[in-house]
Amino acid sequence: LNQKYKQLSFVTGDDFNIFKILSVETDEVKHSKILGELLKPYGLHSQGSSFLMFFIDCLKTQLNLSNSILERFDSKSAKVIIEENIGAITDDKSEGGRIDIVVKDKMGNILVIENKIYAKDQKNQLKRYKNKYPKGLLLYLTLEGNEPQLSSSVNLEENKDYFCISYKDFILKWISQCRDSATSKPFIRESLSQYLNTIKSLTNQSKYNNMSD
Repeated sequence: LNQKYKQLSFVTGDDFNIFKILSVETDEVKHSKILGELLKPYGLHSQGSSFLMFFIDCLKTQLNLSNSILERFDSKSAKVIIEENIGAITDDKSEGGRIDIVVKDKMGNILVIENKIYAKDQKNQLKRYKNKYPKGLLLYLTLEGNEPQLSSSVNLEENKDYFCISYKDFILKWISQCRDSATSKPFIRESLSQYLNTIKSLTNQSKYNNMSD
């Protein structure tokens, strides 16, 4: 079965992946730029706020939060900041740093995403971001949905002060929805297909459903 799919990849060209060629796979900053661009209502994808709305819908489904900022979030007015500088890190590590992705709407609702591929947590990292945006929804994104180190979260409580999401399930589902909505836009569709395969490779999943079964 493995050999047959290798032959299929050779015939179809599925192994050609621009993200892999450019060594994006393990580069957290590049992943943040890709995710951030897709979340932008006025991004180069020209799909308006639909991708951001899909992201919020996926969060609603996974996190099962009622009366949260997810219900109030205005996707159309959202602004996305990648690598937001929130100041120099103080001596006690309680403030400062760079937040991977911040999404803000005009009503003051905020999504804060800490993106981890292989990098280790910094001391008080999540705590610092929560101090900066105490009312924001803090998301901790990893390949498998792992919890942050205690040195980063300190006294923060999971599923209350922060929430864990994964590339393996959450991002894969979200990107799949984005791609399916762009079937009539070949450049967007194929770029998202390649990114999906990149995520599957990162999380040790086959790009073929039959192979996974």
